[in-house]
Amino acid sequence: MSHTNVEELQDLYPLENYATFDRVRKLKWCNNTILYAIEYYRIVYKEKMTYDLILHEIENTKMRAVLALLYGALKAADDRIDITTFGRIYKNDFLKEYIDAVVEGMEAYLPEPEFYDHGENLDEDWPDTQSEVKKKE
Repeated sequence: MSHTNVEELQDLYPLENYATFDRVRKLKWCNNTILYAIEYYRIVYKEKMTYDLILHEIENTKMRAVLALLYGALKAADDRIDITTFGRIYKNDFLKEYIDAVVEGMEAYLPEPEFYDHGENLDEDWPDTQSEVKKKE
């Protein structure tokens, strides 16, 4: 199997990474991660949360979003985890490790940003090939 095909296949599966709690545990970054993070907000913070609000909070480096996503990824990897267990095994000593795991997980989970070329600020040293293509159509 070629290298490209392996990368394409890996994209079909959620990223799994690890973080230290009471022991090293697997985290899984998928749709369930987000659903469990929303559940965490509802139960722990007594707030209704949405996917977009979680993304907004994580972009603004809100610690509670890190905790909610960490819980979500842990529960997605091991359905036996509940909020009480999470609170018992979570260790503040590993905070940087948790943040790094969440950043890595969310970068893998989120779709690649789409860039659109609006044809503005073109380099005058290069020919405008798109206008030539449009003429032929």
